[in-house]
Formats: sequence, C-alpha cells, structure tokens
Amino acid sequence: MGTLKKLYKDLIKDPDRWLYYHSSQPCLEYEMLFDETASYNFIINYFKCGGKEKVFEDDPYIIKYEYVLKERSPHIVSTFLLGIQIAKNLNFDINTKNNDNINFKYLWFMACLYHDIGYVYENDYNCMNLRMVQKEGLNALKDICNIKCLRNNELFKTYKKRDIDLYFSNRAICSSGNIGKIDHGIVGGLLLYDRLRKNFYEARNKANRNDPNFSMDKFEYNELNYSKTHFEYYAEAADAIIAHNIWINTLNEYLTKNNKVPLEGNKIDKNNRLAFVLALADTLEPIKKYGIFALNMISFEKTKDGKDGFDLIMPDEMKENDYNYICNLSDWINVDVNRCGNRFSIRYK
Repeated sequence: MGTLKKLYKDLIKDPDRWLYYHSSQPCLEYEMLFDETASYNFIINYFKCGGKEKVFEDDPYIIKYEYVLKERSPHIVSTFLLGIQIAKNLNFDINTKNNDNINFKYLWFMACLYHDIGYVYENDYNCMNLRMVQKEGLNALKDICNIKCLRNNELFKTYKKRDIDLYFSNRAICSSGNIGKIDHGIVGGLLLYDRLRKNFYEARNKANRNDPNFSMDKFEYNELNYSKTHFEYYAEAADAIIAHNIWINTLNEYLTKNNKVPLEGNKIDKNNRLAFVLALADTLEPIKKYGIFALNMISFEKTKDGKDGFDLIMPDEMKENDYNYICNLSDWINVDVNRCGNRFSIRYK
C-alpha cells in the first residue's frame, strides 16, 4: 500500500469508503491535514451533514478552547482515515447497513471525529471543577457541563460504570507532581451521548407534528431520519470514546488503592469493534507524535502471511524509545504485536 500519505490520498479520492451521508458531502482534501482550521471545519461539516452540528454548539468550554480543538484536528482527521483502513485490513464489514440503516461508517464518524473534543475540559485546570470530580466523580458533570444522562447504563459496556467513576475521580487528583485532570475521553463520550439525545428532541420539536401520521419515536426532519432506536448507536460511539483513554494498568492501580479487585482479561477486544479500531487508530496515528511529515515516512502494508491485520514499517532514523507505544499495544488491546527490526505486524490475538 505504501506510505500513509499515499494511503490517505487514495482513500480521500473514494468517498464511498469513508462517507456515510450521500445527500451532502463535507470537503476533504489531503492538504487539509496541513491546516488546523480546514481540518476542524471538516469535522464540523461532517456532523452538519447528519444534522448533528449541535454537539459543538452552545458549550462555553468549546467556545473558549476552540483553538485546542483546532490544534488537534489534523490528528483527528488522520485518525479517521487510518481507522477506515485498519477496519478494512481487519476484515470488518464497514458498509452493510442493518435494519436501522446503520453501518460501521456511521458509528465511526461519530466516535472518531468527536473522540478528542473532551480536551476542552481536560485543558481547563479549574480547581473548583477538579475538587468536584474528586468528590462526586461522574455526577460532577451534571454541574460542570450540564450532562443529564449519567444513569443510562447502556453507555458503559467496555468498562463498568463504577470502575469508570473511580478512574474519573482519581484522574482528577494531583499526586507525585502530576496535575489532576478531567479525563477527556470520559467527558467526551458522555458529552457526545448527551448532546446527540438533546439534538434528537430538538429536531422532534421542530418537525412537522401537525402531520396525523407523525411519530414521536421515528420521524423525518430536514430530509434526515431520526429514530429513538439510534440512541443505542449513540451509546456505542460514546462508549468507544470513554474507553479509548482508559489505561487498564492505571485503572487497576486505582482499584487496588481503593481495596477493590483488579480487572483481569479486560483488554479491548475485536468483538467490541468500534472501541477496538479507535484504540488502535488513535494510538498509532503519527501526527500527534511526530508531525505531518511522518505520513510520508511511515508505511502501512498488508500482513505478509495474508492474515487479518496489518504491518507498520517505521523510519530507520527513529530511536528505540519511539517504538514503545507500538510494542505496548498488547498491554490494553487484545492484539499480537510482532517486531522484526522496524517492521511491526499487528494481528488479532
């Protein structure tokens, strides 16, 4: 397949591979990866194609820290493209739609393009907010960002809610020189789910309810279909975002410290395909580590033995420590990582 640059350019030329909505299409060009604002606009416009741009609106933290999101946008768009290719190499079906007209591409755009939006909260070192999270855990988000959906257990499938709550509150504690943080993955996933549900109800209020055949649970608005059955897909996307930044070893440290049993065998698995692809793509995406020019230096290939998976060929000039994030994938994702020099083969375990 060649370099990531070539892979991305080939992908972009074929919108059927990455686009869910066909009534409108967000502009995507390879050169946009060099432009933070253009990358950010692609993210916004993809959500706008689905009538979901409200997930970015009316949030004072997104307004205040929009520059943070723009800085991360080339990484987000690169992750989006890399994840599409990873899913293909893992032989995931990304095109077939189910009875609700949903396929992997629908879930992927929501999960991937929103996965780092929570940085607007993580980058705001508000001592009052941190103290609230330390004391109240997830419940603090009711006041911090007006999230109302915390009792919905369908949100917490990869990890149990009680474990996420513990992880969230402990991440906010300052210790050993580390500054406490509001975990961007957890707040981002919950924010997406909350805002998508609110977007559904707002669209329902604006739809033509004078129609005698109007259904409160399933309707059309602005030529887009809305259904309460989509809530479970919102939850799946949210769960993938929540899980993508939870380090199982760190979680087990928190559990042990609080006299709870550590988790065993809780690596993100291929059966949890959305979280699986997001964890891989977000970790392996190189712009956030090395900059845009890494796309022309790292190659992505099919596995030599033809099995489901992929090979990454890293530049010769990289230092040994630069490979740690690849070698450590199997610590929290259920994959085998085999290394031969600067070539890394990643397969199902």
